[in-house]
Amino acid sequence: SAKAFQNGVQLDTAIVSDIDSQSSMNEIKPGATTTVQQAYLLDDQSQVSVECTELISLDDNVLAEKTFDVAKAVPAAGTGAGA
Repeated sequence: SAKAFQNGVQLDTAIVSDIDSQSSMNEIKPGATTTVQQAYLLDDQSQVSVECTELISLDDNVLAEKTFDVAKAVPAAGTGAGA
């Protein structure tokens, strides 16, 4: 399972129509890789840290972790598509 954090606080998941969040429930064998999409409700444009763990585990070991720089990924107000 994946958890996202911003400013040290866990983010709520968001529901959007154009991603396949069901793929996060697929089992993955050791050595294999996959791509998972998940949407989160952001509090601001600070960095987001995502931690992936086994869905059912007794120790909550983090299997993968990545930090995303949201400020670089989000167009400034008045720019981008439709502006």
